[in-house]
Amino acid sequence: MEAAAGPVIIGGGLAGGLLALALRELGAEVTLIDLPPPGGYSATTISYGAVPGWPLAATPLARLAARAPGLWRRLQGLYGPLGWRPAALRLHGQNQALRGLSRFGVLPFGQVDTAVLGRRWPELLTTAGVERLSVAVERLDPHPAAGATLHLSDGRDLRAAQVVLAAGSGCRRLWPDLPSRFRSSWAAVLALPAYPA
Repeated sequence: MEAAAGPVIIGGGLAGGLLALALRELGAEVTLIDLPPPGGYSATTISYGAVPGWPLAATPLARLAARAPGLWRRLQGLYGPLGWRPAALRLHGQNQALRGLSRFGVLPFGQVDTAVLGRRWPELLTTAGVERLSVAVERLDPHPAAGATLHLSDGRDLRAAQVVLAAGSGCRRLWPDLPSRFRSSWAAVLALPAYPA
């Protein structure tokens, strides 16, 4: 049985990849498990075209999301072009809530060329020293001491002290036996008023 030197992340899209990069910056060894998406398109490569630079709601999560343009700038400063570029939205009409967030009737905004991001993402992770495995997790068993044993589709077993599921929409493909209570993508979790209560 092989042992991972550091955390194992299941899912190599934006969430899993950013976590892997952050852990590498802290000096951790990281193993990232991901499969090429069917047809070459993943949620990451098709859904990150717009990056608002203002909070879309009055919630802590929305305030954090408004920092995204600065984080994209930092990523590109560290790793080179990833397809993000600054842009602006010009306001028309009298939406007072948005006018309060704007400067001279313009809201900060960014756009991501997802074709560039999709091309550069695997290369960026490899350059950063992330170990990438193109396999699925057929089964995950808790380890008696700590962590878990991942039984991989290529026949190997991988022991990991820490496992992070960041597979989003690809979770069923990357971990077919994922327990039903975990089968939820971050994209389905919205900052909404309590509904139902």
